[in-house]
Amino acid sequence: MDKLRKLYPEGQLNVADLHRDLAKNTMSSGESKVLEVKTANEWIEAAKSKPIPLPLLDCLWFQGELAILFADTNAGKSVFAVQIADALTNKTSIEPFGRCSSSFNVLYCDFEMSDKQFENRYSEEYWNHYLFSPNFFRAELNLDEFLQKTDIPIEEQICNEIMTYISMHNVQIVIIDNLTYIAKEIEKSKNIQPIMQKLKWINNKYGTSILVLAHTPKRDLSRPLTSSDINGSKFLSNFADSIFAIGKSAKDESLKYVKQIKSRNSAYLFGAENVVVFTIEKDLNFLLFNYQQMDTESDHLHVRSKEEMNEVDRQILEEHRNDPDLSFGKIAEKLETNKMRVKRVIDRNSNQ
Repeated sequence: MDKLRKLYPEGQLNVADLHRDLAKNTMSSGESKVLEVKTANEWIEAAKSKPIPLPLLDCLWFQGELAILFADTNAGKSVFAVQIADALTNKTSIEPFGRCSSSFNVLYCDFEMSDKQFENRYSEEYWNHYLFSPNFFRAELNLDEFLQKTDIPIEEQICNEIMTYISMHNVQIVIIDNLTYIAKEIEKSKNIQPIMQKLKWINNKYGTSILVLAHTPKRDLSRPLTSSDINGSKFLSNFADSIFAIGKSAKDESLKYVKQIKSRNSAYLFGAENVVVFTIEKDLNFLLFNYQQMDTESDHLHVRSKEEMNEVDRQILEEHRNDPDLSFGKIAEKLETNKMRVKRVIDRNSNQ
């Protein structure tokens, strides 16, 4: 800046000229730039040389995407995710989704189960173990090592090691089970943003397909699943290329359904009018989602009786009276309803 000021006589410095010349000086100096600018046609021309993304799980998740799978606790996220990983390493399919035309090296970061729990799921009472592909790599968190590096954020440590294994084993797909373990208080943007930015950077730099598993807080089971049901929904949705979810059926607790929530690369084939219904079963030595039928989501939602509706309204007003500063969202989460309903009930009561 001082150098450029010397180019102009005292009193004749034009701010617009100064900024333009400063930009030229920066660009010509060989310094790295944050923005890479090309014409729209140049971007398309460059993209032509890259392979067309393959569907990894039909239209739910494509090659090169950062995807999110979310569900309530005990809905079977890990079961489904391991089944996806197994299918991608063996070039097999999960009915009714189409088969991927290639096999991949998969790194499954398991922050939920111990090795013994994992063994139990994929064996017959710890005998007759299922034989996974040698391209299926599973990682657990080494807590002893982590606790010695308390000065380094956990998300940074994990992402750095993921990059190492991508290079070592030519890993093309990474599945993280699950995000809640890495980012505590995940609903706060300051906690979720660093890990998602790092994963998106890995996704772009290496072309790695990434699937992140996430929880949903307590929710009203009479409402359809939406992206708002993910913990940290706003920031997670912004970073994700695709989102799909597992819902629990209200009419039969043995049934789960998979619903497409967001897609940047395809049509919505598995939306509310066409969810995929499964049961979770063990096929000898492999715990899996077993396809049952296609159905509408509304058939699996809880239908509240008039008495239940009135009771929820009463509880909303009671929560608000006990703590007027409690937000609509917190009341909704506590009572497993939605905040628009909380607002309507409170507003209606205040106008009476």
